[in-house]
Amino acid sequence: MNMVKKNVSKKVTLKDIANIISKWAEYNNNVVVFHGAFIAFDKENNVKDDIMFAYGRKEVVKISIDGMLEEVDKDKNDFINW
Repeated sequence: MNMVKKNVSKKVTLKDIANIISKWAEYNNNVVVFHGAFIAFDKENNVKDDIMFAYGRKEVVKISIDGMLEEVDKDKNDFINW
């Protein structure tokens, strides 16, 4: 799959991200699991914007989060980007 970076002429908001996730879920007939957290900080490291998402069967979301925690614990870096 080739990914093409497009210039975005406006700032992307958390509402925009939520809309994209909803469209993705619909495209996949809502047979999906998604969870995530988005947090933005100001210059003083105070939270200026945040939102958490979770979508899907509760038990599957829990299993997925537990798996992510295991991977975070395995990662030896202070900054994670995977």
